[in-house]
Parts: sequence; structure tokens; C-alpha cells
Amino acid sequence: MVLLAMAWDDVSVLIGEATGPMRVPVVFAVGDAELELDVALSPSATVAELVEALAGGGPVGGSTRLLVDGRPVDLDAAVAEAGLRPGCRLTLGVWEAPLRNGVEALPKPVVELRVVGGLDAGGSFPLGPGRWVVGRFGADVVLDGATVSARHAEVVVDGLGGVRVRDLGSLNGTRVDGMFVTGEVAVAAGSVVSLGAVQVEFRPAVVAAPRPRSMNRPPRPAPPAPPAPIAVPEEPAPPAARSRLAWMAMLAPMAMAAFMAVVWGPRMALFGVVTPVMVLGSWAEDRRRSARDSQRSVAALAVELERFAAALNAARE
Repeated sequence: MVLLAMAWDDVSVLIGEATGPMRVPVVFAVGDAELELDVALSPSATVAELVEALAGGGPVGGSTRLLVDGRPVDLDAAVAEAGLRPGCRLTLGVWEAPLRNGVEALPKPVVELRVVGGLDAGGSFPLGPGRWVVGRFGADVVLDGATVSARHAEVVVDGLGGVRVRDLGSLNGTRVDGMFVTGEVAVAAGSVVSLGAVQVEFRPAVVAAPRPRSMNRPPRPAPPAPPAPIAVPEEPAPPAARSRLAWMAMLAPMAMAAFMAVVWGPRMALFGVVTPVMVLGSWAEDRRRSARDSQRSVAALAVELERFAAALNAARE
């Protein structure tokens, strides 16, 4: 529920009830009149209940909206989330927002009021099309400055971002680029508007780009490594040709030994026997070595074939 303590012409009115509420002083604008209210916030209160309390406790139409400093607030929102702050200005009105896919959409800001000089320097206020009152207290845009009147100036924003300024009878006046405003004056881009000692500029509103949608996808497993190539065993090289028995190397020394035995004696025949023995020994060793190398090549090929068959079976599994 919403508790309202209203003070107007020394008359106090209590509406609703609340448990342990927090009071917020606000200004409720009704036509040309402004009521100073203390709004007691309850954790369970909604904006719709606050609107009903401001309307006198009766039901309100579906198009009625609460504007907090000129900003429309959703009726289904909690009062604690409506942005109420001490000194804010509340108004009730019929909000004719455009429809987008059948859903009511709030107007987007087209300009930004940026404070470039004064106590609020660096602050910014997005403004949509419409009329906005700028001042120190109870205005749509509240600026902190002793030289700013409570309702200092009115800013008119059109749908294309054009801005016009009108002074509301402020004490210190309103100037555009150093020239005092009389009537409603158009404000060009880059012009400095002075509200007392506070300077502001109007810049095109920056529309934030939609944030990319983050995806938290688990890492994908790495593809399996391709199988290692299996080399096919090569057939062993054919054995080297065996040397033939050198008959001439055997017979020639024997003939020479026979001649020497006849001429110089039988002992000389021994020289004819040594050479044939050496030739026969060399021929026998060559045959034995060739046979051994051939057997080793056949055995190595058998081992390689067994390994090749085992690798093929493993790859199939």
C-alpha cells in the first residue's frame, strides 16, 4: 500500500497505510497547482497503487501514466523502482505511446542535455519529443545551482531533434551563446545555453548498440588423430651373383709347377699345388657367405610381414 501525507493550504490528508515505510518528499503537479507530498514507500507497493492514491483512491484508466520528472513509469513496476527521489515532480496524464508489434513502446530520446559548466558538470539528461521544464526544484530536469530558479526555462524538443528554449521568468535569465532569451529561441547544435551560472549543451542522443549475445558453449573435443601410415614391407634385394670357379687360375700354376719340377727338381712342384688350393678356398667362402646373406634376408622379411599384419588388424579395430 501507499501512504500519502499531503500538505496544501495547511490541510493534511492521509491516504492508505504502510508498514515501516520510507518517506520521500515530492511535488505533485495538478494543472497549474503544485502540491508538496510525502510519499511513504512500502516494499509491496506498486506504481498503479500510487497512481490510484494520487487520483483520489478511485480506479484509473488503462492509458493513465505516472510521469516522474517527465519520464513515464510502468504501472506494474514497484514504487521503489520508479526512481522517486526527494524533490522530483510527479504528474498524471494520458500517455499515447506508439505501438510496436502490439506492445506499447516508450518514445526514444532524440537529444541529450549535457551540463558543461556548474556543479552538475558532466551530467546528462536524455530528452524525448515534448516540453521539458528545467529548474532547481520540482522541474522535469533538476539542476543543482544557486543561480538556477525553481522553474527556470522550458525546453521544447521536436521529433527530429530540434531544440527551442523559452525563459520562464527566472531571476538570472536564460542566455543562448551569451544573448538573453526573449520568447522562444531555437538552439543550434553546439550552442551553449546558460541558465544562471550553469551552462548546458544539446547534443544528439547516442543510441547504444545492442550488446552481442554471449554464448557459453562447452569446448568441442578435438577430432581424433589420423592413423599413422603403415609401410608395406619391401621384398629383399636379390643376392649378388656368385663367382665362378677360375679354372685357368688353377691350371696355369700347375703346368708351371710341372715344368719347374722337370727342370729344377720335384720340390718345385709344391709351388703349383699352393695356388689351386687358395683358389678353391676363396670360391667356397664366397658361396657360403652368399647363402648366409640370403637366409638372413628371408628371415627379416618374415618378421616385417608379421608386423605388417598386426598393424593392419589394429587399424581395423
